Amino acid sequence: MGMHIMALQTEKWFDNEDHAMAYRMDTWDECGFSGWREIYEHTKGFLEAEQREEDEESDVSDMEISEDDEGDFEVVDKEDDEGPDWTQYTFENVDYLVGPGEKGKIVLETEDYQPVGIFEDKKIVFEDNLQVEYHFQRVRDSTIPEDREEAFDLITSFLEDHYDHVDFNAYDKPYSLHVFKNSEDLSHEVLNQWFYFGVEPAYSSSAPKRTNVLGKNMGEVMKDIESLF
Repeated sequence: MGMHIMALQTEKWFDNEDHAMAYRMDTWDECGFSGWREIYEHTKGFLEAEQREEDEESDVSDMEISEDDEGDFEVVDKEDDEGPDWTQYTFENVDYLVGPGEKGKIVLETEDYQPVGIFEDKKIVFEDNLQVEYHFQRVRDSTIPEDREEAFDLITSFLEDHYDHVDFNAYDKPYSLHVFKNSEDLSHEVLNQWFYFGVEPAYSSSAPKRTNVLGKNMGEVMKDIESLF
């Protein structure tokens, strides 16, 4: 955790977001040198080699992250009488942890408990554009729920929040969304996609390809939507 916090602070010193991302994500195989994440993956076995005593074991519920006036993060053990205050929060199909910070509620991503922002007015406020970009990558890597109501709510809300260039109509027989590019011309020539939430209806082999989204990779659905504009 200390390496993660130190690396995050170092990223803030870069004036260029691409350089900051390279500092974090570059790999030896692709770039000839390692970003801090790859370095950590290769060294964490040495860092965690010593086995803790059973009564010393802890998890994220035992940690509190504070931020000083200069924006530096520090991980400290919580007082025993406070109890575990970390809760899971799902935002756009991505799980985060929300817990106490020195200046309010802080948000951690669940892969390595790195701070990504703060929690205000019942929503996540990401600390910078780089964290927003990482969030969208996590969305793309996520799996759409098998429950059709959850899947429908996820995709419709995502369309409304992020895709200004498209409109959609919802249908319940069959349970589906018809997504199309914004246009005054509503002829068949307008670019469009159908998304189904369950069994697709039977069509002839000449009919346009339909998509059943339940259990599908979210990135594939986003790619289909983005092909419209």
